[in-house]
Amino acid sequence: CVSAALDEAAFNRKLFLARRRTELALEAHDPYFYVPSLSATTLVFKAMVMPQYLSVFFPELDDPSLKSSLAIFHQRFSTNTLPQWRLAHPYRYLAHNGEINTIQGNRNWAVARGPLFRSPLLPDLHDILPLVSLAGSDSQSLDNMLEVLLMGGLDALHAMRLLIPPAWHELDSIDPDLRAFYEYYSVHMEPWDGPAGIVFTDGRYAACTLDRNGLRPARFVITKNRTLTIASETGVWDYPPEDVVRKGKLGPGDMIAVDLAAGTLLESRDIDELLKTRHPYKAWLKTGVRYLESDLVDPRLAAEPMDRDTLALYQKMPVLSHKVRSLYDYFRQQFAQVTNPPIDPLRESIVMSLQTQIGPECNIFVPAPEHARQIVLGSPILSQRKLRQILGLTDFGVTHEFLDLQYDPAEGLKQAIERLCAQAEAAVRDGKLVILISDRYLVRGRLPAHALLVTGAVHQHLIRTGLRCKCNLLVETGTARDPHHFACLIGYGATAVYPYMAYQVLFEMMRRGTVKLDFATRLELGRSYRAGIRKGLFKIMSKMGISTIGSYRSSQLFEIVGLHDEVVTRCFTGTESRVQGADFADLEADVQHLAARAWDPREPIEQGGLLKYIYGGEYHMYNPEVIATLQAAVASGDSATSSNFSIPTRAFLLRRSSRSRQFWRASTVPACPWARFRLRRTRRSPSP
Repeated sequence: CVSAALDEAAFNRKLFLARRRTELALEAHDPYFYVPSLSATTLVFKAMVMPQYLSVFFPELDDPSLKSSLAIFHQRFSTNTLPQWRLAHPYRYLAHNGEINTIQGNRNWAVARGPLFRSPLLPDLHDILPLVSLAGSDSQSLDNMLEVLLMGGLDALHAMRLLIPPAWHELDSIDPDLRAFYEYYSVHMEPWDGPAGIVFTDGRYAACTLDRNGLRPARFVITKNRTLTIASETGVWDYPPEDVVRKGKLGPGDMIAVDLAAGTLLESRDIDELLKTRHPYKAWLKTGVRYLESDLVDPRLAAEPMDRDTLALYQKMPVLSHKVRSLYDYFRQQFAQVTNPPIDPLRESIVMSLQTQIGPECNIFVPAPEHARQIVLGSPILSQRKLRQILGLTDFGVTHEFLDLQYDPAEGLKQAIERLCAQAEAAVRDGKLVILISDRYLVRGRLPAHALLVTGAVHQHLIRTGLRCKCNLLVETGTARDPHHFACLIGYGATAVYPYMAYQVLFEMMRRGTVKLDFATRLELGRSYRAGIRKGLFKIMSKMGISTIGSYRSSQLFEIVGLHDEVVTRCFTGTESRVQGADFADLEADVQHLAARAWDPREPIEQGGLLKYIYGGEYHMYNPEVIATLQAAVASGDSATSSNFSIPTRAFLLRRSSRSRQFWRASTVPACPWARFRLRRTRRSPSP
């Protein structure tokens, strides 16, 4: 029974909650259960049938009494899968042509933001978490998030501009009020980015928007009888040529809409004008945003330079030996494998951005001046000066908690990670805005947990406790030095990274004269290093077709090779790991070995030979011995020499590590990205 006083919008919210509770109740019993339509505003038809037979499948479509001011039609052909009911995709608000490359990160943040979302129109929102599908298609998850925003009180145009904003970071010509609109919301919602053309409706607005790159076509035709047709190609609807009033196509980031209530056509400039004037966003940002001082000139790479003995100690700890591989090397970056090409970060730099905000996320349904309080960074790679500025902004409400990664060996690595997660949770509940995860201060007799392990574990723990969006994770680590390392940390939740060891090494190179630079160039060495890391991050993001660092953060776009499930489950939840390997005990043994070498001043720094063959260093598949054997086999034609070359490349090798009396089972399969990686390590007694 529905109250007569209930308006259409309120009735739709009741239906939404009822449907969502039903889906959650039946999820374990029927994973393919799906209600296409439960709305007082729109009808949705779903069928696994060819388009010409729709009217046979649904006779009401031929009924003259069925009339509508708008229709959205979407068809999907099974090109690489067999037809299935769950793959017939009529969504409740949108139809989608393309891919959402950021979908994994979007889903992760949707889970994290679930406890934060509150709307007076949806008081029971917390009863229907998670807000989006975590296993369906990218279109389904996007449709779910759009539905939540609409039910919470936003209109369709506002909601879609938040989900798929145009490029605005690098546009100098953009209207200041419009820039303020996007900047205000950027800290509270990351872009759902990808090559996408999307048509959508909430019953009042019928609209189409294009992604910021404009990599999907969207063409429209307007006829004399005030009919607007939008599709990937023209000609999908029959009309006499003489009736055409206007033709056109959407450009990158454009939106076009019809307000069915007012009977008006809205183009991008009209929609932008409507959205930017709803609240005084520019005034809010003027009082709420803090921009840090620029590092155009960096006279001191390290304000507290290490002496040479201390530097050597630290250099032996960040995993440089071939006997212990860096934790980052277990992670292989994914890349887009569907129909979209990668972004060219050089030619398409205007749509890409590393801009990073530090501040608490707030309830998106209730805009307020205090929600504009944020610190804006040009990139997530921090200099020492900017890190100190952030930690020093106590008058701006920036309070922080220091998470020291050092732990007592008696405690154990796994227990130390659990303790750090609990410490982070307590700090956030106490109102701390910044969690500083640091291995900066090594102590003899204690071991440093790897920054990536703790970052991933803390991030996942705060998501499970509903606190992740109330804090920012800053990582101060000596383990990060190349773009892949930074990508791993950011991909598993880090807001920004301060690579103190990289700066110390650069400073030492200048002090020793290893780097031959004039005075002016030396002043910008740290800035040049950060520029190189930024270019590397752009390249990594572009492989997945991702344009903004906000969409890459927490996306976990990696596959793991060689880590045990107990490590993956605890620290990197949800990441694909097909090949088992090192567990917490193995990783701790590695750290103990490195610590023993690091605190022994007689132990030299090993070059490692990871990128280039060095005798006694990392094993390379194409080493001088292999090449010499190949040349001898080809020159002599001797079968025995040929066997000496071919057998090792197909066999599994056993190598014994004298430091911990462990055998490593290592593979030299050519397709593997490493020449050697640990498939399994088994503890055995030492050989005689």
